[in-house]
Amino acid sequence: MVPALKDQAKTERGPINVALVIDRSGSMNGGRVEAAKRAAIGVVERLKKDDVLSIVEYDDRITVLADALKIGRRSREKAIRAIRGLS
Repeated sequence: MVPALKDQAKTERGPINVALVIDRSGSMNGGRVEAAKRAAIGVVERLKKDDVLSIVEYDDRITVLADALKIGRRSREKAIRAIRGLS
């Protein structure tokens, strides 16, 4: 492994603030919206407890599904439910 990468792997990252913006317009019909939902859930599952997450969906309107919230077990489950509920 390259020394710089080896050192970087040992470093803990600080908390991050993530906003997921998910397109649910007509162009996302079929498998596209399902793929976007799977990807968004994958992001949520990888967040750490001090990270902050907000979720926005849009088509011809913009809807905030989750205001900025610190990730914990309950908020992670809430975020995943909100993403799964997109259609």
